[in-house]
Amino acid sequence: MNSSPLSAYAALEHMRELQAAAAAKPTRRAERPALPAFHRVSIRYAGPSDAAALSALAALDSRTSAPHGDVVLAELDGTPVAALGVDDGTAIADPFLPTADLVQML
Repeated sequence: MNSSPLSAYAALEHMRELQAAAAAKPTRRAERPALPAFHRVSIRYAGPSDAAALSALAALDSRTSAPHGDVVLAELDGTPVAALGVDDGTAIADPFLPTADLVQML
């Protein structure tokens, strides 16, 4: 079956339009979210006054409970973002921030 020169030209022109549109569209790369510029990182033992913050952090991390016993806490500008139970090694962290390095430091 022979195609007419007009339909071949239309197909070629449509292909060029698609290629131009694809080239103009920015590509999305899978990037690690950048850690915002915080002024201070602190690591300390959690105290009784940190119970609510640990519960909230556990909920963010889809955990049913926060680590118990001695807990080491990482804060960014005073906001708890990661915690580690010293006795059992249970870690919780804010999943919306790149906290893997902080958990490793804990």
